[in-house]
Amino acid sequence: AEIANSIKLEEVNGVIIENVVAGGGASEAGLEQGDVILSINDAATSSMPQLLEQLGRHRPGDQVNIRFYRDGMILERSVLLKNQLNTTDLVSVRRDKILTDLGMEVRDLIQSELNENEISGVKVISVYRGSVIAATKMEPGYIITRVNDKCIGSADEFVDLLRKTDGRVFLEGYYERFEGPFWYAFSK
Repeated sequence: AEIANSIKLEEVNGVIIENVVAGGGASEAGLEQGDVILSINDAATSSMPQLLEQLGRHRPGDQVNIRFYRDGMILERSVLLKNQLNTTDLVSVRRDKILTDLGMEVRDLIQSELNENEISGVKVISVYRGSVIAATKMEPGYIITRVNDKCIGSADEFVDLLRKTDGRVFLEGYYERFEGPFWYAFSK
């Protein structure tokens, strides 16, 4: 109520934008810090859960109409939704049980990464603290290209090879910011 009163918003309603990511869909549509989102595609967003529910109905590459309040005016913008990489590619993070048991989440490389690096593999998105993978000192961003000397081109292939492997697992890959290959080993 205090914030609504200070910006002269008649109703305590909407979700205030605290940060806009440069290059993101909101930024490109002209949304700014301090704007209050009132609706998405004419569906009210009076709370964060409602906003997330509306956004969850769409995928990267979809256009949504955002109605928002700024400086005493209600404005509308069309926003092109993007993923966490600021692209419109559909990025699916794999959280299969075998991966979470080891302590990691991975995803397929997106087209721009494939074009830039000219090599296939999967990208490590997160490493769980205290896990088998954390003990190897692997960092998020590692791109796995081989498992036990077998090339992999997708998360499906990676998960399949992990399931078929007993004992020691050797991973080969690289980090985009560092030269040369990196190797990690662990036991399942």
